[in-house]
Amino acid sequence: MGYTLKRKARYTSHRRRACSGGCNPDHFSRWHDSIEEANYCDQLNLLKKCGDIQDYVGQKIYYLADRNGKACGWMKVDFVVTDANGKIAIHEYKGSLFGRLPEYRVKKALFTWCYPDIPHITVGKNQRVIQ
Repeated sequence: MGYTLKRKARYTSHRRRACSGGCNPDHFSRWHDSIEEANYCDQLNLLKKCGDIQDYVGQKIYYLADRNGKACGWMKVDFVVTDANGKIAIHEYKGSLFGRLPEYRVKKALFTWCYPDIPHITVGKNQRVIQ
């Protein structure tokens, strides 16, 4: 007899939501991991329309390496933002708990070591980054 129990989602407080569009290369809306991340994507879209930033792309993968140059993983960042001067910055939207998780902190440290010329900005809940 196969009983199947309905499992709860791992992070039940976060619900997925689509943004208004602009973070894909095709400029269509996509599903974000949380409602706040989708709201932040909408804010970046407004900054792009105002001319404060040139462009932004969502969910880009960066490969990480250790000190010996050996590949040790990858990190999928939330947004790659190109400002009005053409400089690239990484914006990660994290909630109150997820920015303090050890695995995120290790990956962020590896990212800043592998890509020292790209600033990595962590944006939390009720925080806005305006260039």
